[in-house]
Amino acid sequence: MERFSNLLLCIVCIMLLEMPIRTVAQECSIVTGVRISDHNGTTRFVMDLSSATTFNIIKQNNPLHVIIEFPNLNWPTNINKLQRPIGILRDYYHKSLQLGTKRLTLKAICPVSVKKIFLLSPNIWTNYRLVIDLKPVGSFQSKSLNHKNTDFKKPIVVIDPGHGGIDPGAISISGVNEKNIVLSLAHIIKAHLDKSGLVKCVLTRDRDVFIPLRKRIEIGREANADLFISLHVDTVANPKIRGLSVYTLSQKASDKETQHLADKENKSDIVSGIDLSNESSEVTNVLIDLIQRESLNLSSIFAHQLIKEVSNETHQLLQNTHRFAGFAVLKTPDIPSVLIETGYLSNADEEQMLIRKEYRVKLAIAMKRAIEHYFAQTKN
Repeated sequence: MERFSNLLLCIVCIMLLEMPIRTVAQECSIVTGVRISDHNGTTRFVMDLSSATTFNIIKQNNPLHVIIEFPNLNWPTNINKLQRPIGILRDYYHKSLQLGTKRLTLKAICPVSVKKIFLLSPNIWTNYRLVIDLKPVGSFQSKSLNHKNTDFKKPIVVIDPGHGGIDPGAISISGVNEKNIVLSLAHIIKAHLDKSGLVKCVLTRDRDVFIPLRKRIEIGREANADLFISLHVDTVANPKIRGLSVYTLSQKASDKETQHLADKENKSDIVSGIDLSNESSEVTNVLIDLIQRESLNLSSIFAHQLIKEVSNETHQLLQNTHRFAGFAVLKTPDIPSVLIETGYLSNADEEQMLIRKEYRVKLAIAMKRAIEHYFAQTKN
C-alpha cells in the first residue's frame, strides 16, 4: 500500500510539472517575419507575430543599443538578417535566455531612443505586429537627418518580376514561361540602372521563387520605394493581338481601395511615416485620398514616359497602350506603381521576340531611360 501511495504521488508530481509546460507552449508567440523601413529620420522595426505577446524594454548604458525582452517567444532560424543598415538601424540580433525568454537587441549607428512601441491586432492581411519606432537623440538627430538627405536620397525603384516558383504565369504554345522572361528582363534593367548609378534598383525576386502579392508590396515598402514596377507577359485567345501595354490603378479601384484602407481597424502602417490610428474617419479618408491621388498622378506620368521610350526603341505597342485596372500590386497608396504587360506569348512573332535576349535588352534600355527621366522630371 505504501508503494502504491508513493507511485501515485510521483504521478501527481509529474502531472503538476507538465501542466505549466503545456501552458507555456500554448502561450508562445512565433515571429513570422521582420520588416524595417525609414522615413523622415524615424526608423521603424516591425515584427510579425503569430499571437499577442508582452515585452519589456531593458535599461542599459550603451546608447547605441535598444534591448527588449519577451517571455516565451519563438524566433525561427529562417527569419532574414539585415544585409545593410536601414535608416539608423545597423543590425539586430536575438538571444535565448532561460525559460523561453527571448532578448532582442537593436543596434543603431548613433545614440538612439525608442520613440514609440506598440502592439497591433490582426487584420485581414496580417497577424499581430509589434511596431518599434527608433529615432536619433541629441546632436546626432540633425546630423543623421542631414546625412540622409545628402547621401541616401538616390531615388529607389522596385522592379517586381511577376509569378515565379510554382507559379509559371502565362505559358506559350511552345512552352515558354512568363516567369522566366520577366525575371531575365528585370535583371537586365537592374544591370543598366546600376551601371549609370543615378537610381537604386531593388528586385522583389532575383531567382525562380514564388512570392505572394502582398509580400511583393511589403518588399516595396521595406525598400522605401519611390516607384514600383511589376513586369508581366500576357496570353489571350486572339493570336493576332500583340504589343506592350502599361496599367495604372483605375479611379474606381482607387476609390474602393481608399475606402477599404480607411475602414481598417489598425491604421498605423497604411501610409509610410503617417500614423492614422488616432484620427477620425473623415480625416483618414481625406489624407489617404490625397496621397493616393498624388500617387496616381505620378504613376500616369511614368506610364506616359515609358510609352514614349518603348515606342522610340521597339515600336511594339498595344493600341490604347495606357490602361487602367485594379491589380493588387498597384494599390499601395503612397508608392507610384505601374504594371507592364511586355507583350503576348499567344502571338507567335512576339513570343519569338520576347525569348530573344537582344529584344529584352532593347526593352530594358527603354525602361531604364523612362525610369531615369521620370525621376529627373519629378525630383522636386
